[in-house]
Amino acid sequence: MQTLKELYQGFMAMPLWVKLWMMVMIVVNGIMPLWFFEHVVAQITFLGIFIAGPIAYFIVKAVGFNKFLGMMHAPWILMIYLQAHTLLTTAIIGAFGYWLLASLIISSVSLVLDIMDVVHYTSRVKKQNKA
Repeated sequence: MQTLKELYQGFMAMPLWVKLWMMVMIVVNGIMPLWFFEHVVAQITFLGIFIAGPIAYFIVKAVGFNKFLGMMHAPWILMIYLQAHTLLTTAIIGAFGYWLLASLIISSVSLVLDIMDVVHYTSRVKKQNKA
């Protein structure tokens, strides 16, 4: 229960723009795929955001609420690859195509930010361990 409390407090302490960004990701990757669930790529996208929660829980339990939480989106690497592959190899039109493109862009930007956070965290931890 303490870990859930720490997760909640950490998220609530984040800047407004981060909360809004997270809300957009939840809508685009966690709700909108349900409209396109007959497509495997929508199922994988939904799964990607669905498993992020338990990963975040275990990270906070292990090392606390910090920039290492970017690792919760590591499974998105496969998701982004599948999304890009689908867009590049399939003639996609309409709402599904627009959603897929939006999800790919939003997820890619988020993954880049997560990678930067994890690199920053791990380099800081390495410096602290050397001292």
